Amino acid sequence: MAKERKIHPQGNSRKKQKNNRKRKEVQSKVTSKPLSNNILQEKTTFWNNQKLHLILIFALSFVLYANTLTHDYTLDDSIVIIDNEFTKKGFSGISEILSYDTFMGFFGKEKNLVAGGRYRPMSLVTFAIEWQFFGKNPFVSHFINVLLYGLLGVVLYLCLLKLFNPKGETSNITAYFLALAATILFVTHPIHTEAVANIKGRDEIMALLGSLTALYWSIKYIYSNKITYLIGATFVFFLALMSKENSITFLAIVPVALFFFTKEKLNKIAFATAPYLVVAVIFLAIRSNVLGEAAAIGGVEAQELMNNPFLGMDSNARYGTIFYTLGKYIQLLILPVTLTHDYYPRHIPTMTFGDWQVLLSLLTYVIMGLVAVWELFSYKRKKETSAQLTLKTLSAFGIIIFIASLSVVSNLVFSVGTNMSERLVFMPSVGFCLILAAVIFHFFIKKDTQNRIGWYLVAAVAILFSLKTITRNTAWKDNYTLFKTDIQTSVNSAKLNNAMGGISIDEANKPENAAQKTQLLNDAIGYLTKATEIHPTYANAYLLTGNAFFYQEQYTKSAEFYRYIAQTFDNPNGKNNLFEAGKKLVESKKFVEAIPILEEAKAYNAQKVDIYGNLGAAYGSTNQHQKAIENFLKVIEIEPNNAKAHLFVGYSYKSLGDVVTGNAYILKGQQLEGQ
Repeated sequence: MAKERKIHPQGNSRKKQKNNRKRKEVQSKVTSKPLSNNILQEKTTFWNNQKLHLILIFALSFVLYANTLTHDYTLDDSIVIIDNEFTKKGFSGISEILSYDTFMGFFGKEKNLVAGGRYRPMSLVTFAIEWQFFGKNPFVSHFINVLLYGLLGVVLYLCLLKLFNPKGETSNITAYFLALAATILFVTHPIHTEAVANIKGRDEIMALLGSLTALYWSIKYIYSNKITYLIGATFVFFLALMSKENSITFLAIVPVALFFFTKEKLNKIAFATAPYLVVAVIFLAIRSNVLGEAAAIGGVEAQELMNNPFLGMDSNARYGTIFYTLGKYIQLLILPVTLTHDYYPRHIPTMTFGDWQVLLSLLTYVIMGLVAVWELFSYKRKKETSAQLTLKTLSAFGIIIFIASLSVVSNLVFSVGTNMSERLVFMPSVGFCLILAAVIFHFFIKKDTQNRIGWYLVAAVAILFSLKTITRNTAWKDNYTLFKTDIQTSVNSAKLNNAMGGISIDEANKPENAAQKTQLLNDAIGYLTKATEIHPTYANAYLLTGNAFFYQEQYTKSAEFYRYIAQTFDNPNGKNNLFEAGKKLVESKKFVEAIPILEEAKAYNAQKVDIYGNLGAAYGSTNQHQKAIENFLKVIEIEPNNAKAHLFVGYSYKSLGDVVTGNAYILKGQQLEGQ
């Protein structure tokens, strides 16, 4: 009898399990793949189609700002383009653009309007190139702005996608949603209209474009170890700095991005970031050499309210107002309903830490800062990239982008010349849009990848943003349209009231507006009066008020304003215009009114022949012949061959009864006329 073999029940079970696994593996080879709940895992659709996303982003960016292509130059476009002597030289002006302060080509001399000076040559270089090929052509400049903005959207998307999805996995719904949603929200946001619709805003676009490209190539370097990417990143970062100084904040943003979203060791991150520091030092050295003493941040602040909105404020008012504006930035990013190009005094009221808005803003920034710092120092680096894309980490990263890039234009470090400006939040808005995209993903998509509510919500916000962007763009058609639109919002801005007064005078003097001339000039006087009520020492507003009365032919009234700014501010325009008012009174045969005005003008312009000539005529017409002779002789002293002066001296002597002397001068005058 054969020996009975015992079979261990557990061993039999293992054998069955092994056979079952093999059977399943065979079946899996001959059966089709099961349908996935996640549409992104198995095939390429719109939701994970990178090429389609890029086309959408660029096309959307272009369409949103297509209505600016027919617009004229506005605001500071005159400083950097049409009235900038360096820019208008084309290629030959580039060396001067690189060698002087940004304002030099406009003012023709050093003009330290704000603390720290301005050295942003790259955008001016592009304007010079445009002028070389196209001359004065706003269409070309607007077109290039729109193209650059579209390219910026593309780079932002690629940068975020590379951060969040380094392996390019089409199944990574988180990465695709975050990259696309954040970029769509960014390119549609209406707060960017100033940076894109205003040609001068190109410095903002170029600075952010260069900074994000540098970050993108740094990420590529981390994953490929190709030194060419690091060299490229360093070069474009330098161009970004040369476009606008606030790109220097990427010295902090780049290493934080690499720390949060890559697995590399800190020493490699430091190595990848080191060239940025070197380039920043080089840029600061160049800037300091060009600007000289003006480059010092701690220098003397401007003593004109329009260039220093905190003039005369104590610390409570200064920093209270600053934190109020920092809160306004967040408000405008969340609800960009009421936009304006002008936040000058006193559109932004003086605030203190006793105001609840200031305290709320301060509390918000403290909380944001604590969230970012806590996450930065408590962050545990995960093995999987997707595991890093939590709301907490993404929010911390967005906060760091926002606060870091806003810090240098916040007025906390130094005065930037205005309380706030929508263009100043152009770079920080990247952080805001990323946070918003992360919040939408966390609450609407994370737990159910087939849930389309998140996508619909992004689309709804983007549509609202787009409508506001397109309608807001219309205000940037030209200066008159912009000023007339924004004065409804910035009612208490001294600068905009002054600008509206000036542009109304310009409109009144256009032949096609002859029927509305009186009304336009009255409107101008109203705006300018408001400007001087807000800013009692606003010399330019008084000058323009004098001009408005001048064009109304109220020359005596205009002279009052010219006299005031000549005496109070030693203003050269007031001195010159005082003579023009007196001259018009002489032409109008109002000699008695003209004489005191011309006498005062003579004190300011001792060698101006026309003043003596008009004074001589005024005195002669009022039978003050001796004084007439004195003034006409002064004309002859300055211009010995002035025939009319000799004739008038002769007539005046004869009026006094000195016929011999009179005839001698008349004869000399006739001889000079015959030459």
